[in-house]
Amino acid sequence: MVLAAALSAPVAAAASGWSVSRSLSPPGASSSSLSGVSCVSTKDCVAVGSFQPAMGASGTLAERWNGTRWSIQPMPPTASESGSLFGVSCPSATVCIAAGAQGGGDLEERWDGSTWSADARPYGPPLAGVSCVTSADCTAVGALYCLSGSCGYGFYGLGLEHWNGFRWSSEKVVRQQGAYPTGVSCPSRAACFAVGYLLESPPLGGSWSGAPLALRWNRGRWLVQSTLGHGGLSGVACWSASGCFAVGGSVVPLVQELDGGPPTAGRPLIEGWDGKRWSLTRGSTGWSGTLAGIACASQDACTAVGSGSSWSYAERWNGAGWSRQHTSRPIGAMSTSLSAVSCPSPTTCIAVGSYKDATGQQRALVERWTANGGSR
Repeated sequence: MVLAAALSAPVAAAASGWSVSRSLSPPGASSSSLSGVSCVSTKDCVAVGSFQPAMGASGTLAERWNGTRWSIQPMPPTASESGSLFGVSCPSATVCIAAGAQGGGDLEERWDGSTWSADARPYGPPLAGVSCVTSADCTAVGALYCLSGSCGYGFYGLGLEHWNGFRWSSEKVVRQQGAYPTGVSCPSRAACFAVGYLLESPPLGGSWSGAPLALRWNRGRWLVQSTLGHGGLSGVACWSASGCFAVGGSVVPLVQELDGGPPTAGRPLIEGWDGKRWSLTRGSTGWSGTLAGIACASQDACTAVGSGSSWSYAERWNGAGWSRQHTSRPIGAMSTSLSAVSCPSPTTCIAVGSYKDATGQQRALVERWTANGGSR
């Protein structure tokens, strides 16, 4: 079956097509990271994330690539003291929608080609990802922490929001207790897929567990789909209604946090959608880690990124199988992690995340992959 992102550290030599790009950190930031990226073309990308000033709460961060260099974009103040952006989708060069969290609620920001502005909406759940078909058709996903005894104290619930070009609204969804959606991909309005994980509470004296979560937009509402494997899904990329890949790992960080155990890398998880069902797909073997994001330029050209215990890595799909790629490292980096990727062409991808510099501070990381003939 064929399943049709002050200057960073000096740049190290590229390995296997990946090289480190020079990203920026806001002046005075003690740390920064990028969590989402979207490219309209090889010369037009937007990456979003957050930064921590030397004093005060975290702030939202957006950077733009013009084909030559990255530049920081001014961001509007958030309604609460802190804010972070986790995902971005740009359906055109003059429209980008970013989604994230402020305080304990949602945050949606919009780029109109010259300025970022915050979209006003009723208080909703923190958002983890967003996908836009057009400037008037975007879907964002997140999780709602239940504080009511009617749905189980402490359990997460689905949060799915839709942008129609004028306002955000909540979408109908089959109730699924313990659901935590983290990624979304909409190849068309009629075909939209969200993934994440299901938190399963432990029996008396037992441990928390996680299971992969997949949802599909169908006839005006979201339906939960059957998945395979253990752990959770972090990202999804669809090239059509009958072709998607979803990635994640056998270990869910939140499950480890709830159980209070030491962190472990686990194994990568890749599932494919063929229009009828999700099935496990074999990636490259012999290594551990978690895949965090994926992008597909076509059904035969997909790139997934993630990290192991210390270093980032990538997996490449060529239409027949997956192969591991070695990513690059900033000189002096103590560790690297990639969170998201966007591939504007089959020969060019931009991935974003963070790294720890020689002093142990977290810095925004942007890496670029080019194949032979790819645009730089």
